[in-house]
This record gives sequence, structure tokens and C-alpha cells, in this order.
Amino acid sequence: MERQRVIFLVLVIAWTIFRLVRYVRMSGARRPPPAVPPSDGGAVTPPAGTAAPPAMTATSPIEPAGTNGARFARGLVAAAVFVAGAVVIWSLLFLVPAFENVPNLVRMVVGVLATLYLIQLASGAARRFIGTGERRDVQDNDPIK
Repeated sequence: MERQRVIFLVLVIAWTIFRLVRYVRMSGARRPPPAVPPSDGGAVTPPAGTAAPPAMTATSPIEPAGTNGARFARGLVAAAVFVAGAVVIWSLLFLVPAFENVPNLVRMVVGVLATLYLIQLASGAARRFIGTGERRDVQDNDPIK
């Protein structure tokens, strides 16, 4: 019976991660223009199939050019820290005999909250370990500073 609970917990965690990744990808997708023309009398944009959009690169105006390798390495380090931390958190909560008397719902809430904190911790650890990827010879285009 206990093995069935662990398998179900793993499936729930996997489904949650899948949905979070899907929502993040959908939030970054380009949205179509509104179907209703503007009411301020402005020009109506042509339909999507009439003109080819100008070729644009997906680079950020804030980040310096040429940091894709550092960004990839930071992502790998953040993922490794997150997975290792999640394994430690959830195994401590459900495999340590000292927590057997704590209700499952309380342990699950603590695990979810700790995992949410772990996201920020993994991101910070990746920035510290890999660095921010900035080069000193590139002009700083950050308008917020």
C-alpha cells in the first residue's frame, strides 16, 4: 500500500511540473492581434497572411550579446540544484520515520512551499556558480539601472 502512495505522489509531482512548464511556454508565446479593430480611429493592421514580418532575432536588448552558452549553463545548474533539492525535500518529508505522525496533507503543503522556495534558491545558486554572463567590454544597455 505504501508503494502505491509513493508512485501516486511521484505521478502528481510529474504532472504538476509538466503543467508548470506548459504554462510557462504558453505565456511566452506570441499572441494573435485582437480581432476587433481599435475604436480610437487608428489604422487597422493588415491580416496575418498578407505581408511577411521583418526578421527579428530573439535577443534581449538588456543582456549582452553572446551569452547563450552561459545562459544554457545557468539553466543546467539551476535544474540540477532544483532536482537535487526536490529529491532531498520530498524524501525527508515522506521517508524519514520521525515525520510519520505528521498528517500527509501538512507534509505535502510543507513540501510544495519548500519546493517553491527552491526555485529561487536554484536560480540564485546558478547565478553565483556560473555568473551573470556579462562581459565588461560590452556596452550596458539596461534602461533600469
